[in-house]
Amino acid sequence: PYTTLFRSHSRYVLHTTSALWYKFFEVHQQKPFDVVDTPELLAEGLVPAITKAVPLLIRLYTPHSKFIAEGLHNADAAFDHQFIAMLERVAMRYADVITSPSEDLADFVANDMNYPREQIHIVRNPIDPEVFAPEGDVAIAPDGRKTVLFVGRLEERKGVRYLAEAIPMIAKRYSNVRFIIIGDDTIYASGGKTSMLALIKESLQASGCLPLV
Repeated sequence: PYTTLFRSHSRYVLHTTSALWYKFFEVHQQKPFDVVDTPELLAEGLVPAITKAVPLLIRLYTPHSKFIAEGLHNADAAFDHQFIAMLERVAMRYADVITSPSEDLADFVANDMNYPREQIHIVRNPIDPEVFAPEGDVAIAPDGRKTVLFVGRLEERKGVRYLAEAIPMIAKRYSNVRFIIIGDDTIYASGGKTSMLALIKESLQASGCLPLV
């Protein structure tokens, strides 16, 4: 039965993808788009990829196959997750252009799909130097110490755990340093349903470094 074959994640992807692109074609008929730019995330570009209704560019963020391979967000090798990864691969296969913000992610996708690496274009995430510049306004007041800043969701794939593990080693060598971590908490720490914020605080408390963060 449908409800047995397609579990919660797969149903969500199928429903949202069909609804999203039904609306897209409605608007496209009124005033045609020149190009579609989508993330690979949850196969949002699946319909235009297959129909070739308009040139398609897919930007890489984190493919579901990488979630499965690294156990991120409780993703495993069950059919439910593998089906989503398959839909994403189909969309990327039929896309006209694929871009990646990093060499590492491009290498992973190329290996995962047996896709020509040279056909994945590296386009770094942009930043406005007029807003984010050393001579710009300072939102974090200086206190005489060197500041290490992390901005991003607190989850495994963002690498914040590595930062937390490095803090005691850095603090042992350098006394004039502080760490600022900004980001929403998640509950996917250690491959389970554990608060990453709580896990980081517990680790830093044990090492005596919590006051530095």
